[in-house]
Amino acid sequence: MCLHYTNLHSYVESQGICVRVGQQPQHKDFTVHEDLICSRSEFFKNAMNGSWRESDERMIPLPEDEPGTFALYLSLLYVSTRTIVSSFRPLTESS
Repeated sequence: MCLHYTNLHSYVESQGICVRVGQQPQHKDFTVHEDLICSRSEFFKNAMNGSWRESDERMIPLPEDEPGTFALYLSLLYVSTRTIVSSFRPLTESS
C-alpha cells in the first residue's frame, strides 16, 4: 500500500508522540507522527484517545518489545516497504 502525498502531508503535520521500547537501561525512544501510527494501529489509537496517562504524557511505553522490531514497524509505516536481508536462507529439513 502506498501513501498518497496528500495523506502523507497530513501525517507529517500531526504532533509527534514518543514510544519507549524495551527495558531500561537499554530502552530506546522513538518519535512518530501521531496521525500516522494511530491510523494504522488500534492499539496506538486507543492509547492516545481518552483519559489514559499515555495520552496526557504523549509517551507510550512498550517494555516487552524489542527496539529493532519496532524500528522495522516504523519503517513499514513510513515507507510501506521493508529491506530483505540478502543473507536470508530458507530453513530446510535435516536428514
